[in-house]
Amino acid sequence: MVFVKRTRIADFIALRLREYGVPAVSIHKKLKDVQTPIDMYNKGKVNIAIVTQYFTRGIDTEVDVVINYDLPIIATDFIHRCGRTGRNGNTGIAITFIDLLDQENYNPEVVQQIVEVSFFMVR
Repeated sequence: MVFVKRTRIADFIALRLREYGVPAVSIHKKLKDVQTPIDMYNKGKVNIAIVTQYFTRGIDTEVDVVINYDLPIIATDFIHRCGRTGRNGNTGIAITFIDLLDQENYNPEVVQQIVEVSFFMVR
């Protein structure tokens, strides 16, 4: 599961992956039919879902890997994104990409939260 901030980015990445032969769907609240891509992901018809904040909470699905393509604006949303993996006693991986040179596109408090959580988990 790949988290992005914007619906157009989700659509673009999913389209590009499909063009390269990688089955993927985008899931966001602007879709006319959001249930079909969710079902495709849950049933294993596609292994990659590019999602927005819409998918952060309230939708139950098994996730092995979370990739934060970009950071959310609110630190607690970061925790909820990463919390999509490793549920019900399972293990999972969360990977986050940060462009520290693009300070207009992330909240420094979120970066601080990542550092604090990472330090706590390593200990």
